[in-house]
Amino acid sequence: MIARGELNDVMQSSEFGQQAPAQMLSDILSLHPRNTKYAPSTLADFLQALNTPNAGAYAAGVTYFKGVMKDQEEMSQATAEARRPYELRVSETAIFKEDKLVGWFNPMEGKGLLWIRGELKQGIIVFPFEGKTLSYEVFGSSAKVKPLVKDGRLVMSIEIKARGNLGEASPGIYALDEQRLKEMEKSLGQAITEQINAAVNKAQELNSDVLGFGGAVHRKFPQQWNKELGAQWNDIFSNLEVEVLVQAEIKGLGLITTSVNPRSKQ
Repeated sequence: MIARGELNDVMQSSEFGQQAPAQMLSDILSLHPRNTKYAPSTLADFLQALNTPNAGAYAAGVTYFKGVMKDQEEMSQATAEARRPYELRVSETAIFKEDKLVGWFNPMEGKGLLWIRGELKQGIIVFPFEGKTLSYEVFGSSAKVKPLVKDGRLVMSIEIKARGNLGEASPGIYALDEQRLKEMEKSLGQAITEQINAAVNKAQELNSDVLGFGGAVHRKFPQQWNKELGAQWNDIFSNLEVEVLVQAEIKGLGLITTSVNPRSKQ
């Protein structure tokens, strides 16, 4: 994990349960499969990415936010040193290029990174539909990242398949038929596409290939990569055209109907 801010402040943050920060962070990471706001990395994968030419490394980012206690300025020095009025939060992803931290992915961009790398297998996706807020519980997904050549241009194709249940809608939906379900899946696919595009745009802005595009190109076109693409990848990646295709499937339904007021059918 990478601390955003002073490491000493992060490690001295306090929570209501008086749990040690290191144990608290371990517990937070254990919940990551259902909290997909950030992209974690093992130490081995992180070090391997740092040492891979034309690749970018990433890791979960930890910071602290002001809790319900008084500001530090209002506390005595002794009390401030003994207990800091801050609580830990892991919700961003640290992005590296070579051995330098170059920026951060916010939660939306972090989700996009997980989709692209095929690592989003669980979690909740919230998306709008006809003025309502729906939640989609992911229980499986797959990703294919394929480099293509179109009209002499290198294009990256990202194909995502997501499977899950519609968990809840607020306010509820009175009627639901097959056509409306397809419309929901289309809206869900658009929301996932936006997350993926957000990650692509931010990675290109930072010029850090944490998305693994270079590796996909190397595997598909090894001769061209060794001849010219590898040496030019930094310039190519930042301007690379990306196509996204998402197929989101709603397998089951949850708390989505409203029958309290039949006159308000919609």
